[in-house]
Amino acid sequence: MASGRSATGYGVPRPAPQVVDRAPADLEGIREQFREGQWLGWDFAPLNEGEVYVQSVKLTPATNRRFAPPLSQRYDAMLPSDIVLAAVGLSGDMHTASQHRRVLIAEIALDAAQPGEVERIEAVLSAVLPMLGLRYLNAIGSEPATKQSWLTPREEVILWKLVAGKRVPVIADELHRSIYTVHDHVKSLHKKLGANNRGQLVSRALGHLGPLLSGEDAGTATIVDE
Repeated sequence: MASGRSATGYGVPRPAPQVVDRAPADLEGIREQFREGQWLGWDFAPLNEGEVYVQSVKLTPATNRRFAPPLSQRYDAMLPSDIVLAAVGLSGDMHTASQHRRVLIAEIALDAAQPGEVERIEAVLSAVLPMLGLRYLNAIGSEPATKQSWLTPREEVILWKLVAGKRVPVIADELHRSIYTVHDHVKSLHKKLGANNRGQLVSRALGHLGPLLSGEDAGTATIVDE
């Protein structure tokens, strides 16, 4: 999952923005819930690869409800008016019980949706999620990963600094770590993402490189640090 915040006017005058202290959604908690198969507060039927599910919901204010599902609890502090929910099947056949199924999910919370804005977002997600799913598979591989192959929070930070074009000495200075420590993280990224050089590492992160190697093939990859 990913998080962000943006605003568009669509030519409609809006009040001057106000700075409001709103707690962000607990994205790491959401990931853990989904990894452990816990209820996210919304559900969808099993999806084949490339199959898309999109719907929107309106949130009931906390003061007007008796029971708060996880979806409401995550966004109560943000006070959105609408949430667009979407999922795309990444791999696996719903008719093959022995094959793992995975999905990429997206949640978009809107502070104050303009007329037609929710429908527009639903249409965009329906169109782009299959392509994003392919990019995602190119980045993470077609088979479910083990916890040992997940990127650590520090590795994620370093990876996106590399994607931004920053060199190891600059990253080390920004993170207040030694160059040798950052080099170790970069080597780990090469190994986990099946990349032989910095260009492949960035391409993998952006979903431009082909599928990850697996098994013995992955073990023969040569790690080159720059």
